[in-house]
Amino acid sequence: MEVRLITPRGYCQGVKRALNLVLKAINDYPNEPIYLLGMIVHNSWINIALKEKGVTLLDKEKSKETWISSLEKGVVIISAHGITPSLLKTAQDKGLIIIDATCAYVKEAQQRVNDFLDRGFDIIYIGEKNHPEALAIIGINPQRIHLLTPNDELDKIRITNPKIMITAQTTMNHHSIQDLFLKLKEKYHQAIILDEICDATYRRQQAVSDINEDIDLLLVVGDLNSNNANKLVESGKKKNIKQVCLVNSVSDLENLDLDKIDTTAVTSAASTPTYLTSQIIDYLKDYPNVKQPQIDLDKIL
Repeated sequence: MEVRLITPRGYCQGVKRALNLVLKAINDYPNEPIYLLGMIVHNSWINIALKEKGVTLLDKEKSKETWISSLEKGVVIISAHGITPSLLKTAQDKGLIIIDATCAYVKEAQQRVNDFLDRGFDIIYIGEKNHPEALAIIGINPQRIHLLTPNDELDKIRITNPKIMITAQTTMNHHSIQDLFLKLKEKYHQAIILDEICDATYRRQQAVSDINEDIDLLLVVGDLNSNNANKLVESGKKKNIKQVCLVNSVSDLENLDLDKIDTTAVTSAASTPTYLTSQIIDYLKDYPNVKQPQIDLDKIL
């Protein structure tokens, strides 16, 4: 089998920074409980590996507000997706040790939203419902920030304020967002549009869109919960590649019929450990004369 590697792939700077902050906290606070306020990044293998190091994930069984209210002490690490200012203040007021791993692109997006709110604007925010980045932005001002998912009808949004700013979650599909921007601009001629798709997301999507060889299979290595990974799959499907699959680890290849595949292209989401992608690449290059390797959690981080 011929294996073609798409670049860039793998960790972006925001993910690297977030993981380094978690590992530093483990070393700096050996006698404190360490909590992740939501998945530090959207990759289940990373969270499994961190759990092995004694880190506790505070995830979907309760709201972030409920989690924070229940904590009496310890280190709370904010995920790369950010949180609302009010929740951050609550954590600080409780005397918890706060480590903010919010991605720089997300912080910039939050600041721009705040700036436009201060100037009297309403915000149309294109994002995924219940995604932590979107929840953090909407939570700044739920009355004046209006969520529009890619599947929503434009009529869902009704704003009488003549001052409108339109922006988007940093991990959305770049090309799909441009279409929505144009449609919203037709509806709200006076609106200001800020394209907040982060550079790492855009470059990975563009690399998939630039595939021009005859590919039998595109593998996107990433987590099912990763919007970044799912948008790479979406980009691949728009290229009409014969088969596009999202896989989280080498074990997922068992579900694919690789015997009929001559050429495979491989990319990975910005939150996917290089170790997992490399395992898949090595497996494909040696297929079918290869045994399925085990995953070593010590090599994930």
